Amino acid sequence: QTIRVPLSYAPKNKMLSRILARPDPDKDKTEITVPRLSFEVIAFEYDGARKINLHNQSRTVLSETQSKRVYGPTPYNLTVNLYAYAKNQDDGLQILEQIIPAFNPDFNVTVTYVPELGIKHDLPIILNSITYDDQYEGQVQDHRMIIWTYTFTLKLYYYGPVETQEVIR
Repeated sequence: QTIRVPLSYAPKNKMLSRILARPDPDKDKTEITVPRLSFEVIAFEYDGARKINLHNQSRTVLSETQSKRVYGPTPYNLTVNLYAYAKNQDDGLQILEQIIPAFNPDFNVTVTYVPELGIKHDLPIILNSITYDDQYEGQVQDHRMIIWTYTFTLKLYYYGPVETQEVIR
């Protein structure tokens, strides 16, 4: 059986409280179902090892009198956590089996950073770690929640504004 697992942006504690909350009979017809995925941005870190000279420019000529330019990019590492919530071990492991094969240890996506100048870079998405947390305590009728945390690093570039200027002759 194939099940589509919903994905949303939410911190782990907020999503966990939404999942474990009892439904209000007047508003909610059912509880939030699991398995479910959520993600949150953890950190932005400057990456000086990938920095190039700021005076490097990318240019394109628009016409005989005008051109566009942008200065070199600033590299940052974006850390993101992906949380997989499951009621049982089997559901969590099936999600794990879908994610892990794509990363060896990274997955590259080509991103167009500045469409006006056609600037593209490969964006490596690196799977750093996977942790497992079983939140089950209490009675048999209580919810059991298994949370898998996948930590990713995205190696991004940020470009400044594109400037239009006259062609020097």
